[in-house]
Amino acid sequence: MTRTEEYEALKQRLEAFGWRCYNDHMTKEASLPYYACKRPLNVVFDCECNDKPPQLVAKLWHFYPGLYGNWNIPDSRSVELEICGELPNNRWVYFKTSCDWDDLLNEGALKDLDTMLCGSYNAAYRVALGQEK
Repeated sequence: MTRTEEYEALKQRLEAFGWRCYNDHMTKEASLPYYACKRPLNVVFDCECNDKPPQLVAKLWHFYPGLYGNWNIPDSRSVELEICGELPNNRWVYFKTSCDWDDLLNEGALKDLDTMLCGSYNAAYRVALGQEK
């Protein structure tokens, strides 16, 4: 299977698991040509910018031997998973973690990642509201 075919198969699996995939026009050599979004499970507060819950955004990366002309790069498939939003104090926060591609398709792993990222976002929002000092 070519890398292009592998990326398309992953995209189809992500979409079947409830992710929405969008073309990424800001791709770099190691990034996949799309990113994925999903509504988080544990977010309490809407983003002030659009009065909607912030999204989980997954930027997918594939590093492999020969990339950038370097044959010593080990094969690695990773994700930068992020939640961001505007708080009531007009500040934007960005919380990010890394994981493997498979974690996006694993209910238990995704639940843990969601809890961690949403917990950070919710805590920042509470501070912005003055609920926590």
